Amino acid sequence: MGRLFQFKFKPARITGGNYVRLSCTLLLLLVAFYFINGWYQKKIEDDLIRRLRSLPEASLTYHKEPLIPVPVKLPFNLPDWFYSVEVKEVKITFEYKSTSVDTLLGIEYLTGLSRLNLSRSRFTGDQLVYLSNVTDLDELSFYDTNVEDDELAYLKNIRNLRILNLHDNLITDKGLVHLKGLKNLESLDLSETEITDTGLIHLSELKKLRNLSLAKTAITGKGLVHLKGLKNLTILSLNDTSVTDAGLSNLNGLSKLQGLYLDGTNVTENEQHIWRIALELRAKKNEGKERLVKPRFSSALSELSHTH
Repeated sequence: MGRLFQFKFKPARITGGNYVRLSCTLLLLLVAFYFINGWYQKKIEDDLIRRLRSLPEASLTYHKEPLIPVPVKLPFNLPDWFYSVEVKEVKITFEYKSTSVDTLLGIEYLTGLSRLNLSRSRFTGDQLVYLSNVTDLDELSFYDTNVEDDELAYLKNIRNLRILNLHDNLITDKGLVHLKGLKNLESLDLSETEITDTGLIHLSELKKLRNLSLAKTAITGKGLVHLKGLKNLTILSLNDTSVTDAGLSNLNGLSKLQGLYLDGTNVTENEQHIWRIALELRAKKNEGKERLVKPRFSSALSELSHTH
């Protein structure tokens, strides 16, 4: 009875012809997937650009690159189709208006995007979710928006970020932990946030940091001990904080410091005079060398950039 259910399986032989046909089929499927995926991404990118261009609050800056390098200047203009066009900068300023987070849907497909300015925007919902895959950003500004601690976790993949403006946001010490991995940060503005001395420990590993503003925060100076290892720090703003003479002693080892802003602090006039002389001597020593950072902070993303 059992023999009725016995089957003999004879594997098919894969001949040379079958192997070639199978390989060609797989190759065609891969090519088809590549083009369909590219078409889908391009469609999302085009939809995003169309959506942004329809907003009076948004401005886009493009970069044109010829598809084939042209070594000499031609006496005529090449047609538009000869160029590859990428969006390099997006600036959106909604002036405190409530705006859907879906406005940024598809922004990860702007592969050439290097600068994003969302100043004074008021997004509803999980506003930074679409930034988690925009990994090539160089400059990012959230000046005077409604960003909160947990949303900063979406920035951890932007490893090449150099300039970050969080001026006047709902950021506390808890949020700073998400910045620890941004090792390439050179300029960071935390003015008018809710951070304290405790949170500064999360900045201690940002060794490339050159430009830092802690103005109008609750720091007292004790937390400045966490900045001792930031040997590249060039500009530091402590305006309108409770920093004292004792707190400034933590900065003595920062040999590259050239600009220190102490308006509205508890630092005595004598101590400010000592620092002023020290920084002037340092400036003379470095006279003629390239300035790496602008000696001020601003709401404008472009004004936070380094000069070259």
